[in-house]
Amino acid sequence: MKCKVGESIQELATPIRQAAATCDFTSIKDPLDEALQTRFICSVNNKAVLKVLFKINTNELTFNQAIEVAIETENAAKVAKEIVYDSIPMQVQKVKCFKSTGKKTASSKPTEDKLKQKCYRCRKTYLAPDCHFKNATCNYCKIQGHLEESNMEVKVLASHLRKVDAHLQESCWKLCDEYVELFKPGLGCLQGFELDVQFKSNVKPVFCKPRSVPFTLQADLTQAINAGIKKGIWTLVQFNEWGTPVVPVQKKQTSPTAVASPLHRLLRDEVEWNWGEPEQATFLKLKDNPTSDSVMAHFNTAVLLEIACDTSSIGIGA
Repeated sequence: MKCKVGESIQELATPIRQAAATCDFTSIKDPLDEALQTRFICSVNNKAVLKVLFKINTNELTFNQAIEVAIETENAAKVAKEIVYDSIPMQVQKVKCFKSTGKKTASSKPTEDKLKQKCYRCRKTYLAPDCHFKNATCNYCKIQGHLEESNMEVKVLASHLRKVDAHLQESCWKLCDEYVELFKPGLGCLQGFELDVQFKSNVKPVFCKPRSVPFTLQADLTQAINAGIKKGIWTLVQFNEWGTPVVPVQKKQTSPTAVASPLHRLLRDEVEWNWGEPEQATFLKLKDNPTSDSVMAHFNTAVLLEIACDTSSIGIGA
């Protein structure tokens, strides 16, 4: 149990009291208070609070006194930080404007064509009052004053297409159809080849004593060994001169896909629908994950805050 980022002393003390409610202490004078005090000091991650607590004699310190001292130290540190922060001078970036001192060229002068705007009636480069189509009728909306080319309601659907050469894909499918045994799903097997391992003449076979497998892993290990024998990876023998113990190491399922595998299994066509204890436990775990400390955390003012937002001509939307 550790102090989370941005968690106050009072919020930290509450779960410690709840965790110690079921403890059974007998040999200590005040076992509950001492256990709470020890757990509280080990959970605090504020150096200033720990320095103050370590200066006090532990024989005279109680759990409630430790909380009061920690709260006072934490509040004093916040006030001191605000005072120091307000007095720190902040840098301001000044914006300077430079005037161009170069001589104007002919290209920098506005030409008569650049001064002209596009006509909204026919999309040509002259002013609308001089347009010859001001009395024309649009073929799309049947309104007089513009052409169909300049109608804002007309949406032209057009896109650039590039030629796709499908010969490579066709050749791949032909190879897959011709050599079905090589491209079938599952684990492949190298046939028609014998591996010869050369050993030194003075080497003696070593047979190690098998290690005991934990009871909780025996079922999974047996299932994995049977699957390897069925696929042809291993061959079952009664005795072998060479032997090494099996060390089963389970991979930790940390990804959301691995955690939700019991629920995804029910969506398969060949699996019969059965909602049991594994499915219920997985559902509750996925339900609690969005509100856990691995996904959500307390707001910390000391950490840099980044905001991703979209801008438009109207404003900013976060």
